[in-house]
Amino acid sequence: MRARGKWLTGLLAALVFMLFAAIGLTVKVHASAAESDGVVSFDWTGRTLGADETFAFAADAEFSTAETAGLAFGKTENGSYSFVVDRAENRVRLVKSGETQEVLKEEPFVGPANMSADEEAIVKEKTKSLSSVSLQVVLYKEGETAFLSFYADGIERFVFTDGSAPAAKLEADVTLGAYEGGELGYFTEGGAAAFQNATVSKNEISLYSELYRNRFHYSQNSHWNNDPNGMVYYGGYYHLYYQHYPFGETWGDMYWGHARSTDLVHWENLPIALKKATIQGKALGASPGAACGKIVFSAEDAKEWVARGEHVVLVRLETSPEDIEGMKAAEGIL
Repeated sequence: MRARGKWLTGLLAALVFMLFAAIGLTVKVHASAAESDGVVSFDWTGRTLGADETFAFAADAEFSTAETAGLAFGKTENGSYSFVVDRAENRVRLVKSGETQEVLKEEPFVGPANMSADEEAIVKEKTKSLSSVSLQVVLYKEGETAFLSFYADGIERFVFTDGSAPAAKLEADVTLGAYEGGELGYFTEGGAAAFQNATVSKNEISLYSELYRNRFHYSQNSHWNNDPNGMVYYGGYYHLYYQHYPFGETWGDMYWGHARSTDLVHWENLPIALKKATIQGKALGASPGAACGKIVFSAEDAKEWVARGEHVVLVRLETSPEDIEGMKAAEGIL
């Protein structure tokens, strides 16, 4: 009876697995603690898909010492493909691996494509210490044609050239050269990384299926946000910009996140629109906001009191060029 019970349990487990797969629900795949000694390394899951199978493969990549980590798919005897984040170089890439590594697509992970070299260097200082990133590779079909989508931290990659233009569609056979199906796995380069919460589904895995995530109000994939800014309707989309720190859950150097919608309910995440920039100059403390200090009524008093170590707020009926030094010294101007 005990042997029969185990047999029945195994059969039921297999039937449940097949049922989940058949209706497109999410199935867990094995996590990984992958490591490479400065070269590319793969850890394969044992999950192999046919050329005609749609899928969404998602995992959280947790960096330890690796510079690059990502999701691998389509492994056959001819090679494989990987969607990776290179935190040292602030890049997301689609890579074809065979006898050599070929970069098929590439763009910044954080920030727009038109950053200057100085701006890129500032952002790299942050991304090189990135601790984790959520990744997803999706293959879907429209009619008989297969298409690919790649997401890093909830933002679709390689498809936006203009924030008001429709996202490009990446046809699988055109993008990859030829897609034959194959095994799923993990990619690391330059050290160790762990892959957690790995799942495979027949359909795109939505963040809005998370238990405590808002269903109606917009939220980005992860990390800090606050004030919405620069809201505008343009090119057939409602655009939402918001202050965003893409490297952690607390306030930091402010970037501008970007999302758009056609109905103010269903939102599409776009690449970060504005990034931290070099300081070109220091403005006067006269903008709306808050300042704390003792009240003074002349620029001369402001300079003298500040020289004594006081914090002051300068109050003037109107200002003149002669007031500039006192204005600079004050915490605020009213």
